[in-house]
Amino acid sequence: MRILISNLLIALSYLGYSQLSISLLAEPTLNITTLGTEPKAFVDSFNNIKSADYTLAVGFELRKQIDRYQSIAIIPGFYQTNVLTTLRDLQFLDIVHPELPEIRDLAFAASKVAEVRYRQQYIGSQFLYNKKLQIKGLNSKVALEIGGGLGTYFLVNQDAKVTTEGFSIQESSKHIIKEDIGVTSKPFLLQAIAAADVNVEILPLTSVVAGIKLAAPFMLTTSSLPSMTIWTPALRFGIRREI
Repeated sequence: MRILISNLLIALSYLGYSQLSISLLAEPTLNITTLGTEPKAFVDSFNNIKSADYTLAVGFELRKQIDRYQSIAIIPGFYQTNVLTTLRDLQFLDIVHPELPEIRDLAFAASKVAEVRYRQQYIGSQFLYNKKLQIKGLNSKVALEIGGGLGTYFLVNQDAKVTTEGFSIQESSKHIIKEDIGVTSKPFLLQAIAAADVNVEILPLTSVVAGIKLAAPFMLTTSSLPSMTIWTPALRFGIRREI
């Protein structure tokens, strides 16, 4: 990680002498999954997809001012997407996931429910151009910015987390499946990004950041059927320090 940050700092330095800042960012993210158009047989196992699920992305921003109103930023970090399916009214001998045995739990429960969360975990970077808006009468300690760019991510792990309610499988209510999870994610993810932030100076050279980010994928998330696309609007919070 130190080598990566050092290389990014060197790369930014080639833009010439100007103000540099670093930030720690957190992005609570909404994951919205849409399915492609496949024969019904491929989609049946995913017809219980919930409308949305939530993840948290974290990153370390390196920002270089081009001039008073323009800047560029590189944000390396960790990024995760989820596809969540919920199975309800399960019965004895039903199958929750092909990699798990059938339900053998005879415990009485009003309802047997299982959640299967397919998780894709990435490392990568956002590359953004930012523009400070000139708003007359705005407090000098407050700045509004809009920006846009690209996000590039490489898949480092995928798994399926099964959580059961009202019953257990092999005496456990939680299982992590790492081999044949049921979907195959593409090894590379490319996104178009638009963002809007509010920066508030709280101390000399230090400010807090809050905003929103919209990310539109250029490609499908999966390379297997059913094809899936995950849309990830997010909030953004952080603290920034000029150096």
